[in-house]
Amino acid sequence: MNWLGRVFTLLLDPRVPYQKKLLFLFLVIFYWLALDLMPFVPLDDLLVTLLGGWLFVQSASKDVAGHRPGASSWNSDTQGAIDVEGRFVDED
Repeated sequence: MNWLGRVFTLLLDPRVPYQKKLLFLFLVIFYWLALDLMPFVPLDDLLVTLLGGWLFVQSASKDVAGHRPGASSWNSDTQGAIDVEGRFVDED
């Protein structure tokens, strides 16, 4: 899944705290509506949105990974996990 898809997936994920979602949305929308540093060039708006989205994905991914036992990072391409238990059989 691409980066933008991860942002929307995490925004809809119930495991991500609402405060984190609202903070991300508020900051991005506020920056787009606030006085601009470069009024007729949307480059700074896009850069702030991309940076905010990247920080949101990094932070929210840790929240989602914390809900899966043994997970160190969240990967949206993973559909599940395989639990394997092995036995050693001595052949004489």
